[in-house]
Amino acid sequence: MLNAITGISNVSELDTIPGALTPDNPLKWGVYFALANNNNRTVYFTAVADPNDVDAWTDMMEVLTTRDDLFNLVPLTRDAAVLTMYQAHVNNSSSASEGLWRTAWFNLQAVPEVAVIPTTTSLLAVFEDDPETSGSQYTIFRVPAANSEFEANGVVPGDIVRALYTSDGFGDYTYSEFVVEEVQSENQLRLATGPSAPQSVPAKIEVWRNLNASQEAVAIGAQAGAFGNRRIKAVWPDKIDAAGTTMEGYFLCCALAAESSSILPQQGMTNLEVNGFSAVPNTKRFNKAQLDTMAEAGVWIVAQNQKGQIYNRHALTTGDYSDINAREESVVRNVDSISYRFKDYFAPYIGVTNVTPSMKDIILGGLKKLIRTLQTERTTPQLGGQLIEATIERFFISEIFKDRYVVYISLQVPYALNNIEIHLVV
Repeated sequence: MLNAITGISNVSELDTIPGALTPDNPLKWGVYFALANNNNRTVYFTAVADPNDVDAWTDMMEVLTTRDDLFNLVPLTRDAAVLTMYQAHVNNSSSASEGLWRTAWFNLQAVPEVAVIPTTTSLLAVFEDDPETSGSQYTIFRVPAANSEFEANGVVPGDIVRALYTSDGFGDYTYSEFVVEEVQSENQLRLATGPSAPQSVPAKIEVWRNLNASQEAVAIGAQAGAFGNRRIKAVWPDKIDAAGTTMEGYFLCCALAAESSSILPQQGMTNLEVNGFSAVPNTKRFNKAQLDTMAEAGVWIVAQNQKGQIYNRHALTTGDYSDINAREESVVRNVDSISYRFKDYFAPYIGVTNVTPSMKDIILGGLKKLIRTLQTERTTPQLGGQLIEATIERFFISEIFKDRYVVYISLQVPYALNNIEIHLVV
């Protein structure tokens, strides 16, 4: 199983993966939720030797390049280096030269607080008595040796100073928190309350801000927007419940990836129910306007309706929100499916035929046949086919590579019906 790809399609096969079925056994747990949404399609999975070792993920990526039957990839991690690796993989695999079209599903993190002054900035500060207040009030907080730029960094009353760090000797630290009452200069703050004793030796400090729901919605959206890639889906919430068990949101990504593969390529996922889960409390803490802010930044939000059903609020990618071809997950999935169909249809000709006028006619006939098939195959009254129209714009022998035909085809694909606008005039 390690660095090998295995496929199962039914819960009865789940014991192919050893160990208990719990969130502490993430591979088996993730496959379980994928199977709850796969509609009997095969769910493929693989394991890495050490999830905390980026090199282990690199080794696993090499295995992925040997397969052409994989599309939705879900890393069970939020490690930034691993996610960057996945993004590079789906981009490279989906290039014209590779022809292995793929997408990836990432789970976003909650952002209840942010560092006002970057944590990479080394600030050493002291606590002093407030000369303007009678008695001993160690509420003056000062950085004596450097310009901390409290004002320039936007420190405001209500921000939190973390100070008085202590180590347990095993790499973990504890600290005390103090609320900013007034920003007095670039180097000095007055705190609402201070420690019980002065601190005359400059020591490490950090300044953080607790975010309200609107601010956090923007911060979560910024995570998704940073990917800016139609091949990356950035999913919220960060945690989700199932029958009383709260788990990491990347298990939800497993369910969504399986659901995406279980439906027709041209079908959208907006408003589709997601099976296996019971509550999304971290979605419910945001109001509609805040959720809209997140969605417009590229966040795929899973919500819960009044009937208790867990559903996809809007099935979108982190691509350009203003470009429907980049934004809508179903368009990306459908066009990738069409790309695979063209690749597979003409694969038998590669290397065993020649660039000749008669072969050109065969290819042209095949192109027209496949276009008609994609217009009519797997069509429904609600969805239509994968293609509405397709026009062969150009077909020629490459001037640079004489062993290559070049074809340009304009596609008209169906779009998800996301709105119906009705005007009633009396």
